[in-house]
Amino acid sequence: MIVSVTKLIVVDPGLIERFRSRDPKQFPHNQELILHSVQVWENRFNLLAPEEIGDELYAMRPGQYDKFLGYMRGALIEMGI
Repeated sequence: MIVSVTKLIVVDPGLIERFRSRDPKQFPHNQELILHSVQVWENRFNLLAPEEIGDELYAMRPGQYDKFLGYMRGALIEMGI
């Protein structure tokens, strides 16, 4: 069995703000979280340096994600490409 370490990063700005509010009434349901987040391999995670917004939950920094390239947009920016 191959094991890969990944981290969950929220990419939707509205959802990120709901987590930052720390108001449990605003927290999303599991399905909403899955729809608006990505799993990132550990080596890409370190490159992106997302903000921690919860226990093992992170937020993508503005400009690092788009619907075409996904989180690779941020990786390419950080690599200077």
